[in-house]
Amino acid sequence: MNHMFSAIKNSVAAIVIALAVTSCDDRLDIIPAGQSTLDKTTDLEGLVNQLYTLGSLDDLGYITGDQAVKNIANQLTKTNTLTYAQLTGDESVDRKALTENSSRYKIMYDYIYKFNIVEAKVYGSNGDDNLKRQLVAEARILRAYFHLLLVNIFAGQYDEATAYKTGGISYNDNINTLEEKTKLNLDKVYEKVLGDCTDEVIADLKQQPTGLVYRFAADFGYAVRARVLFQMKRYDEALSYANKALAINNNIEDRRYLAETGKLNLGYDSPNNYMFLSSVAPIIAMGDLVNKIITPDIAALMDDNDYMLKYARQNASTPAWDPVRGKSQAFDGAYTFRPMGYMINSWGLRAESMIYVAAESLIRLGRIRDGLEMIDNVRKLRIENASMFADRASSLDEEGAMTLLMDAKRVEFIGTFETFFDMKRWNSEDKYRRDIIHNYGELGTFSITPESELWIFPFPASATSINKSLTHNY
Repeated sequence: MNHMFSAIKNSVAAIVIALAVTSCDDRLDIIPAGQSTLDKTTDLEGLVNQLYTLGSLDDLGYITGDQAVKNIANQLTKTNTLTYAQLTGDESVDRKALTENSSRYKIMYDYIYKFNIVEAKVYGSNGDDNLKRQLVAEARILRAYFHLLLVNIFAGQYDEATAYKTGGISYNDNINTLEEKTKLNLDKVYEKVLGDCTDEVIADLKQQPTGLVYRFAADFGYAVRARVLFQMKRYDEALSYANKALAINNNIEDRRYLAETGKLNLGYDSPNNYMFLSSVAPIIAMGDLVNKIITPDIAALMDDNDYMLKYARQNASTPAWDPVRGKSQAFDGAYTFRPMGYMINSWGLRAESMIYVAAESLIRLGRIRDGLEMIDNVRKLRIENASMFADRASSLDEEGAMTLLMDAKRVEFIGTFETFFDMKRWNSEDKYRRDIIHNYGELGTFSITPESELWIFPFPASATSINKSLTHNY
């Protein structure tokens, strides 16, 4: 694996200077002597073979009530910060004025630009034609996925009846930096996302897992399309594509070993990952959950026999989930996660992602037992002697089954984007919408309503000052 990282870094280093000249225009052929001209297919391959890092997503967890923050008593005294607004639901905080820049926004669009370079340049490069088709397919799938992430952070939830008039984001699909990338409404954004992850595009990917951390196969292609359709609430189609992804890769992380060893073991190259995307470079070997504060609400949803809660250890004397101590730090019932090296796929997709997409879709389509059985396939590898949800199926309607799914899914996807996206989608339905209650004990109780503006992030001023079409979506 070290050889692979070395190769990736060397490849990226070879093109960094070449890419720098594209910041002003799209004349990619004007490259100083001695630098890569990106005229070889293998040079362009480096643009889709990178150490993708998309930045922290703690703020999403603050809003959903899954995560709190260190020194929370002190944070609550700073009433004009983004973190304060997210922790308390205070919509009077001027988030636009506080968002001069957004590393998340910039990073994702920078990656998208590189994917566009691949599509624009690869067929004119020197190399294998099969590899060219594969690289274009990878670039388009990644472009679709990154736009999906962006639109669900910086815009509202998709609704078929109103998407034509609901503001979205710009869809960047070319390398002309002189062209203003006009903000589109949600219907057009999703139309373009789906256009980039079609069956024809997926057919040009490798059809079996690559075994490489940052390269993907058709499992991820199908998973991206499934996740898009799922967010659009087209559950029958989402189920079909989730099943296609699972037919290629249905590996589930198995935590039963913790009862024997107590030592967490999840690498970024775990076979359950379709495409690994983290907040920081996993080569640092820390993992996205290190020292995160997990709220009492989430801790209460964890089964007492959860393998991680019951058996995982930081060391001989300290459990992995360590109660937070000190009123200045947090509040009763909160936990912090301490072990390093447990690599959750915070921004990416994995087999469990598709299992939960399929499970909810089945429940929505009236196949309650089938949906609960899929969740049980994960839970039996998470909870020692787990009771099976499917055994309750005969006594449950859709809403009862969804309650089980929603609680289990929040635990399964701690520290990822999933809960934030799910809650936006669930909040669009009367039967599943709920206020998010942030109970900080003696420090106070706060709430975020389904209608809150906090579910939509402001565009950074560094973008709106240049692109006048980027009016805020709240």
